[in-house]
Amino acid sequence: AGQATTVDVDFLPARGGPFSARALVEVCGPLCGPEVALTGEGLAPRIEAEPRAIDFGEIAAGATTSQGITLTNAGAGELVVTDLDVLGTAEVTVASDALPLQIAEGTSATVSVSWAPAQPVGALGATLRVRSNDPVSPDVAIPLDGSAPGPALQLLPAALHFGVLDLGQTKEVDVVLRSAGTVPVAVSQFLIEGSGFSIVAPSPGATTLGPGAIEPE
Repeated sequence: AGQATTVDVDFLPARGGPFSARALVEVCGPLCGPEVALTGEGLAPRIEAEPRAIDFGEIAAGATTSQGITLTNAGAGELVVTDLDVLGTAEVTVASDALPLQIAEGTSATVSVSWAPAQPVGALGATLRVRSNDPVSPDVAIPLDGSAPGPALQLLPAALHFGVLDLGQTKEVDVVLRSAGTVPVAVSQFLIEGSGFSIVAPSPGATTLGPGAIEPE
């Protein structure tokens, strides 16, 4: 009675980031003795992006606007940024030093993000994905927003594939018209250029689609 013994517990992280475990003492079988919670963190690079979102505001179709994003290594060790990918549009480009970007602890690097809308659009709705060796947040998503005022019309999908049909056989495939601009767009007529295809519905004619509206609904 009254005796004590000391057990040394070592922490040797093989990677950066948080760790958790527990130390168990069996005195009467499994899971019936005391336990001690173990937590620790391995020092590693940690990425911080500023700003965390970009709003390009209003820009005219055909113009270009740019903003910068600062990537900072707020951790320990070298931060390596391997990819800067834009998701959701091909009209946004990213300029930086050659990848991979190697950012020492406590230092930063700046990348430039540019948007050049070819036609009016109500909302950009894209994302910049920054991939690095940060063990906790290897992928950082930065929302990109903006608008280009004016009428714009999208056909969805952009291509229709009917496959291979026997002579005399028919197949219908749906296409959707979407008003993607910021003001109503007037459609005067639906046309097919070429042979072998025809518009089934709606009947060819004029219609006006408000911003965000689709046809058929």
